[in-house]
Amino acid sequence: MTRGWIVFTDLDGTLLDANDFSFAAAVPAIERLKAERIPLVPVTSKTAAEIIPLAEKLGLMGPAIVESGGAIASLEGGSWVVTPLGVPVEQIRARVPGIEARCKAKLSLFSTMNDAEAGRTSGLSGVALQRARRRQFDEPFILVEGDLACVARAAEQVGLVVREGARFHHLCGPVTKGEAVCRLLATFAERPCVIALGDAPMDGEFLALADFPVIVRGLDGHANVALLAGVPDAMVTDKPAPQGWCDAINSILDGATRYADEPARA
Repeated sequence: MTRGWIVFTDLDGTLLDANDFSFAAAVPAIERLKAERIPLVPVTSKTAAEIIPLAEKLGLMGPAIVESGGAIASLEGGSWVVTPLGVPVEQIRARVPGIEARCKAKLSLFSTMNDAEAGRTSGLSGVALQRARRRQFDEPFILVEGDLACVARAAEQVGLVVREGARFHHLCGPVTKGEAVCRLLATFAERPCVIALGDAPMDGEFLALADFPVIVRGLDGHANVALLAGVPDAMVTDKPAPQGWCDAINSILDGATRYADEPARA
């Protein structure tokens, strides 16, 4: 494989188990990427506060796209630096009442939930929950009342977008996960071969950019219908995260290696 490679991946439900957030079954593929010097870049709605300790556990040296494309976190000189791309979360929250009024809707914001409700909805607790609540550029929400399509239109009118994740909808600035991925790809002298993995509709923004897009099945055994419709040519894993993620990485790299090793045909 003479051409460089890079892997962009969603986390919850893709690299991490959707229930317990374990990545144990993915370790063999993660170690393979390290051995072959292939960068592994998280592309996630998680905060920088969540990503930094996780990156250290995974042995990643950065960068990471956080808060649905709202920022890029990178390790510079031994310290993590967050480069903003999106709208500050204070401005996002300030626009919510106007969105609700336009649509006669009710949004339950992650930031205003009490710890019990936030934990129940996110599946997190303790320190992990507090890190998830340290948001800077993205506001997760549950739609309690109203029509989501109307909410999305109202959000666009005030310079925001609504994206659909696995557990929450997200109110964000107009910078997408895909645009953040493009910014990182633009730093390469030669565009690397891209593997991208995700499980939710909002991941379609960057899967569509990949040479090898991968949809990881959910715990129910099915690929997300909306994501599959948006990226119909994607590989679909046989298993959910993290085993499905591991199998997909190994399958793609094994296939590329076999192709590179084949003798040239006249």
